[in-house]
Amino acid sequence: TNSITCGVVSHSTRDVDSARSGTTYIQTDAGIAKGNSGGPLVNLDGEVVGINSMTVEPLPISFALPVDVAKEYLEKHLANPKKPVKSQEWSIGASYLTIGREYLQRHGPWQNLPGDFDSAILLVKVFPKGAAAQAGLSPGDVVTEINSQKVAQGADIVKALQSGTPFLVKAYRRHGNQWTALTVNINPKASNSD
Repeated sequence: TNSITCGVVSHSTRDVDSARSGTTYIQTDAGIAKGNSGGPLVNLDGEVVGINSMTVEPLPISFALPVDVAKEYLEKHLANPKKPVKSQEWSIGASYLTIGREYLQRHGPWQNLPGDFDSAILLVKVFPKGAAAQAGLSPGDVVTEINSQKVAQGADIVKALQSGTPFLVKAYRRHGNQWTALTVNINPKASNSD
């Protein structure tokens, strides 16, 4: 069955994850059902502008990889199909979204999130063998500090990863209506984004 949904692009350069260092995504409110990522995001002229990649539940937002990034990856792969295309040496082993406190407090389970911060990093997906999982982080955890410094954007994780040395992450985890603060040590060398 073929289907189409409509939505509004609310951000054209959203910092979402570290798996593709420096890559930003297109944020939209067009619904992507689970299992339906990979389809095209098209503009009103019918031009493909992105590849639908993920959704953040229960928030009404989805993300698409910009088509230019996909083309660049494809060109590198076609130039040397036997060599894997890597975007960076180390990975935290998670997909994440940089989001403001105001937005978090207006939506779903994050309304009573404690802590003193203006922006945070919401872990959307944590890969089982990745550094984040090995440190004890889980999907839904909200990272507010890296090495005792407040986070401003996902690039803060990328910068910590590029050092190649372990770093401390302060996060909050939801249990029912309560939040627990946790501090974990991330070792960038623990995985390569499995």
